[in-house]
Amino acid sequence: MRLLAALRSMNDVQVMLQVLKGSFGANKTYWVDRPGGKVQGVVVFFPGDQLEHALAPPEIRRLQDPKVQAQLMASKFGECSSVVVMPSRLEGSFACFDHFLNRVTRSGEPLGYQGASLKACSQIASLLQAGCPTDYNKEMIYHLVGFSKGGVVLNQVLSEVAACWEQSMNHADSGSIPPQVTNFIRQLGELHFLDAGLNCRGAHLTDPQVLQSLSKAMRDHAPGLSMHLHGTPRQWDDEKRPWVRQEKMQFQAFLERNDVVVVEHKYFVEGEPTLLMHFEAIEAMQRGA
Repeated sequence: MRLLAALRSMNDVQVMLQVLKGSFGANKTYWVDRPGGKVQGVVVFFPGDQLEHALAPPEIRRLQDPKVQAQLMASKFGECSSVVVMPSRLEGSFACFDHFLNRVTRSGEPLGYQGASLKACSQIASLLQAGCPTDYNKEMIYHLVGFSKGGVVLNQVLSEVAACWEQSMNHADSGSIPPQVTNFIRQLGELHFLDAGLNCRGAHLTDPQVLQSLSKAMRDHAPGLSMHLHGTPRQWDDEKRPWVRQEKMQFQAFLERNDVVVVEHKYFVEGEPTLLMHFEAIEAMQRGA
């Protein structure tokens, strides 16, 4: 299922709307292609909760616009096409990624991360294959960016990377991993948690067994995968949600103890935590160390 519409931005960069059917359901997507040049990869952006348009300040309305987000990602990943993958559904303003996670609450909070399902990798890979404006091939690199609540999709992906490594160690089960998933994991590049956070626990992986397997998987099966944590005081210094910072620190420390390089990016460190600051992180985001 595909619905195409050409949308023009203020910078005259074409953004293409496609509603695509993946392995577990249809998602609305917004694409920026790289015509006339060799595309080395695709950056996939998962947004968070959606503020009601009429109530949001103008700058937040701009930064939560998926067309603007697709353009910003294309500008930051100059060698890549970009795609914003919208939530599977909205419960009011709450983003729900049902097609990527095994179980969520009605308002989209994750009820754990079960990697054995391979649900997120299958859904993302199938959406890319169905909608990639450039030639879909096995040489592309896929970068993932999870903004705010969108980080839950990255957590599920990482749980699946860990589960695939565990299955590969059990040769009897290794053949059950679909080639589409194996190829997708091998082509993963940068993973960016962009001011990730939730109103409950689960903003970052903290299960020691999963993180141990993930560390080994990044060495053996996904050597090109790199981890980036981006944060503002809005998330990392929120006294009402101390678990956001605690989970981030636990996740980062475990990986670093197992020789995984985690690049930390801080923005607006002297600023007063605001919702606008949170959205401005999308524009401020930097890829480098």
